[in-house]
Amino acid sequence: MLTETREIVEQNAVILRSLHKSKQFEIAFRVLYWFAIIALSLGSYYLIQPYVDTLKEVYTDVLK
Repeated sequence: MLTETREIVEQNAVILRSLHKSKQFEIAFRVLYWFAIIALSLGSYYLIQPYVDTLKEVYTDVLK
């Protein structure tokens, strides 16, 4: 009976290790995902900013 309990405990340890590794990978992927979204947003703003400034100038000139 003791050996059966030991085998079950070892199987549980293996399962728990795999769950832990999976969770760590998920967290790392989520951090990378949000970093990519923020970086792309800032990069897009940087690329679009000259066009937005030009449109602002045209709009203010039209109002005058």
